Amino acid sequence: MQPGGLSFDIGANVGNRVELFVEIGSRVVAVAPQPECARTLGLRFGSDPRFTLLQVAVGDEPGSARLRLSTSPVLASMSPRFIEATTGSGRFAHDHWLDDTVDVRVTTLDHLIAVFGVPDFIKIDIEGAEPQALAGLTVEVPALSFEFACELTDHAASCVQHLANSGSYDFALSEGESHDLGPWVTADEIVTRLGQLPILAWGDVYARSRTAAKYVEPVRA
Repeated sequence: MQPGGLSFDIGANVGNRVELFVEIGSRVVAVAPQPECARTLGLRFGSDPRFTLLQVAVGDEPGSARLRLSTSPVLASMSPRFIEATTGSGRFAHDHWLDDTVDVRVTTLDHLIAVFGVPDFIKIDIEGAEPQALAGLTVEVPALSFEFACELTDHAASCVQHLANSGSYDFALSEGESHDLGPWVTADEIVTRLGQLPILAWGDVYARSRTAAKYVEPVRA
């Protein structure tokens, strides 16, 4: 990532990664469907011309979806399986999923790229809906990350497989919020590493392209 570049924060939450991206000098497109998160992001970064906020979700095709809310205003999910698996494991023991849902508009990563251009980096953290988000990406990008939770290692494996099928990526693992990257390995090796982690492990899988061009001209500024 370079000053003047472009990043997508998919599942921007309250903006911890947005803050880092703007400090680098990157333009940021932040996606946050939760009403409370969108309000917080607007208050924190709305006056920065490098910041664009979209109160939408990202999936495999445009449309709409139901976002299930929880007792935490920053925890929500469109994935029933994620909710079931993390409830069973006790991952969010201090929070509870509500029956309340909100209807949200859904866009795709391909559409965001058509509008804003190819980003230098995409961060995806959307509570179990990462496979659907990546299914809506057909462009090879320079680098990205997606969150994994070991209750759903098959979700992470499907994300890795999609990227391996659609581009020439190497992969690295970062556990928890350490931001420390392990070695860059192949798709098969990263899936093996994920399968060896304990059930409550979580973190991010990073992918970097060997061939993707760094910048392209966006449709609009």
